Amino acid sequence: MAEIERASQDGSWETDRRKTARLLYELLEPLELVLPPDLQLAWAEPAWRKEGVALMFERHIRAPRYEVRQQMLRLTSTLGDPGQAGRDMAKQLLSKSPDDWADSFGFRLA
Repeated sequence: MAEIERASQDGSWETDRRKTARLLYELLEPLELVLPPDLQLAWAEPAWRKEGVALMFERHIRAPRYEVRQQMLRLTSTLGDPGQAGRDMAKQLLSKSPDDWADSFGFRLA
C-alpha cells in the first residue's frame, strides 16, 4: 500500500503540458463550472497538436435515448511555468461570462 501511495505522488513522468492541464483542472473543478446551457466541466488535457489546454464540458442525457452533448474550449498562456500558466488560463476563463466562453475559447480541430 505504501508503494502505491509513493508511486501516485511521483509526478516526474508528467510533461509540463500535462502538468499545466492537471493544475488548471484542479483549479477549476471545485468551482463546479457550467457552460450554458447545462454542460459541466468533465476533463482537461494538453490540446493535442495545438498549444494550450483543452477543456471539455459535457452533459450526459439518458432518456429517451442516451446521448452526450459536448463543447470543447482551448486556453493558452504565454507563461512557461505550469503553475503560472494554469493560473493564467483560469484567470482568462473566469474573467469572461460563461455565456461568452464558447465564442472566446471554442476549440476547432482544423
